[in-house]
Amino acid sequence: NIHFDNLLTKIADIAMTSLNKERKFIACELIHSLCVYIIGKQNDDYTTSLIFLLEKIIHLACDLEKGISVIFETLLFQIVHWMSKKGSLLNNKDVLSMLYIIIDSSSSRKNLKLREISSQCIKEYIAWFIKQHSDITIKEKSSSIKYLIRKIESNAMHPDPFKRLGSAICLHKIIEIMSNDKFLTDKFLLEIIFYVMSIIKGCHINKELNEVIFGYGEQAMKDMIKGIQKNYRILSLSNPKRNVFKSLS
Repeated sequence: NIHFDNLLTKIADIAMTSLNKERKFIACELIHSLCVYIIGKQNDDYTTSLIFLLEKIIHLACDLEKGISVIFETLLFQIVHWMSKKGSLLNNKDVLSMLYIIIDSSSSRKNLKLREISSQCIKEYIAWFIKQHSDITIKEKSSSIKYLIRKIESNAMHPDPFKRLGSAICLHKIIEIMSNDKFLTDKFLLEIIFYVMSIIKGCHINKELNEVIFGYGEQAMKDMIKGIQKNYRILSLSNPKRNVFKSLS
């Protein structure tokens, strides 16, 4: 067996911090090749090594060198698509670790592009989870989607405005995708309304990033209205498995 962790960490550090452009590009090419090799091997131990490197891959996807950012943005989405196939496995640690890293990156305090790419990854994960699984599997084995939504909702109520901003961006990205699946719509859409409205309400409590957060919250609410109009027959039926929420007042 080849142990990648130490090797990948050292190479990634060179790719992210080296001032030597040639050395930086070589390190990036090597990381990309190793990641493709890991995906091709379909080995759980190697997958863990890949997730271990994911945070650095996300940052490289935001690199100022366009040649590097394009390569790693493509690689990042490929990893998310591949991992979404494993998302039906109950409490798969690699999938949950990946989602945690991506959601955390979507609340970056300093990097706008990092927030955008990370939230897009969440959208890609849900879209490809729906694409790669049957309706029965989505209904019975979508614990990773539940985990993802619960983490985003938790950030919606967070006192840190950047957490709420990340949540607003993510909800705006995923509502339209989720509205295309009947089970996910029935299970989660109404509770997401509560958190979108909570985000908007929070703008009047904490003024930091007020306009930006409100803007994403407003977009998310418009997406929500379209989702409700599209699925009103499903949502008008009683479902005891939906969450019940306290008043927003």
